[in-house]
Amino acid sequence: MVKKILYIPLFLMLACQDQKSEAHFNLKEPRYTNVKYERVQIDGLPAFFYELGTCIFENYLLLYENAPFILYHLVDLSNQKLIRTFGEEDGPNKINYPYCTCQLVKEGKSLFTMLNDGGHDHIMLQLNDVNNKQELTYKKIPYPELKMSTGSMYFSRNRKNLFGFYKAQSSIFKYDLNSQKVNLIPTGPDIKVNTDPISRSNIFYARTAVSQNLKMFAIAYSYFNLIEIYDSTFNLIQAISIGKPSTETPKIIDGIPVESTIRYSGFILLGEENIYVPFFNQEISEIANNNFIKILIINIKNHSIKGIKITEKITSFSVDAKENYLYATLEDDSNKEGNLIRINIKGLHEEK
Repeated sequence: MVKKILYIPLFLMLACQDQKSEAHFNLKEPRYTNVKYERVQIDGLPAFFYELGTCIFENYLLLYENAPFILYHLVDLSNQKLIRTFGEEDGPNKINYPYCTCQLVKEGKSLFTMLNDGGHDHIMLQLNDVNNKQELTYKKIPYPELKMSTGSMYFSRNRKNLFGFYKAQSSIFKYDLNSQKVNLIPTGPDIKVNTDPISRSNIFYARTAVSQNLKMFAIAYSYFNLIEIYDSTFNLIQAISIGKPSTETPKIIDGIPVESTIRYSGFILLGEENIYVPFFNQEISEIANNNFIKILIINIKNHSIKGIKITEKITSFSVDAKENYLYATLEDDSNKEGNLIRINIKGLHEEK
């Protein structure tokens, strides 16, 4: 049974003043089910990927890799075929850094995403027609004056604003592309930390995600056992902890958390129905020795919770629009059938 405790904690009330009331749910960690996976081979796509990430929007799967230069592969999941590959070793379509916001915004026949070309430069990539290999547009966008650890940035629906999480101040930032003004909204545990920006960025280290319909934005704090979900106007609507909530400030040496620090979560996905988050609850020094990964699947509305265990290491994962399958890439790329996999997650046992 999942233990639900409904209350509004003081540290969240302080951190989210002038926002509407939210609920904090303290959920019991579930039992984990070992899941099987199947290897996925895409027609026209190489079998192996290196330093790869995944992103899904509707029936599109975007794969990006560094092998040895940057390539992006756009896949039609409905028929398991490659639509196009872009990025090249040299030339006008060269991409210098393998980083994508894991967000695809659709408008007509066009898809938009954000690429980081190294340093603090970001580029808006527009595929004017996903099936036309010649129609590819890069547009450099002005970067907000937040020079320290902003992490992923996302488009608003109309692409007039960028938003994301600013670790050094534990805040959501909203950046107006026209006025180039930044608005900060305090988030997370209301903990006063008098230290340098790099240390603060590591203390409040978090991973973020947006839902495909852009109605929700999630922040998973690695060292505070806290997941926050915000609506499209950045009102905090709920917060979730697995087991006992933690507000203990991580110990930092030379700007980095010590090896004995407990890390709770890894990267996060936000579907229309569920949150998907790797859950460690281990000391940093122990995580590197894991030969598996545990993933929590938390229903956003009723807070039922599932736990799955993949008995190999993965480097990234995404969920399809209907939340039937997880697509992931295995760290081990030695199998001749490739390292892109998918896992059927429908019908898994839920604990309530």
